[in-house]
Amino acid sequence: MQRDIFMNGLEDRQGMQRGLLGLVRASIHACSTVHEIGTVLKAIDSLAKGKHMREYSFAHPSYCVDIKPISFLRRSKEVDDGAVQALADSIREADVWTTPIPIDIHTGIIMDGNHRARAALLLGLDYLPCVLLSYRDPRVRVTSVRTGAPFDVDDIYRCVVHDVEMLPYKTTRHDFAPSLPCTEIRLGMLRAASMPS
Repeated sequence: MQRDIFMNGLEDRQGMQRGLLGLVRASIHACSTVHEIGTVLKAIDSLAKGKHMREYSFAHPSYCVDIKPISFLRRSKEVDDGAVQALADSIREADVWTTPIPIDIHTGIIMDGNHRARAALLLGLDYLPCVLLSYRDPRVRVTSVRTGAPFDVDDIYRCVVHDVEMLPYKTTRHDFAPSLPCTEIRLGMLRAASMPS
């Protein structure tokens, strides 16, 4: 019995260490200067000493990735429930979150990744890595799926923020230049229960 408790505790610690290692690997890969690497290592050290995940962020040479509470995110489009379930199953099997969700930094509107955000809820996650952007950012291009023409982002704000509605499924397409960064964060690290107190 005591051996089982010890082994479970060891596995939890090893999972936490793998999660931290994934954060370090993703963060250092995204750094372009020695100063940025030092900043990342300080953030990881603070996290290991008990600071909450939401206090951790790192800069990709072109983007800022931050760990945000899911409650901050605002769904912007309807989703396909079957696709959400399949995505949740795939992420659960991998046990790693690899694709940060691009969001509007001021409102939390999900630019791209509504299916992933819903899958995260099915997985019981409390935090997600997010790329912090603005719809006014020149790296963000929004077009209509139907016509390919530029989509008026004011319509997104009006619908999601003011009217508290979602756009229909497959309404907009978001393109990002350069491409968005990847992460490698163990799912356990994105649950509130695993956060150091």
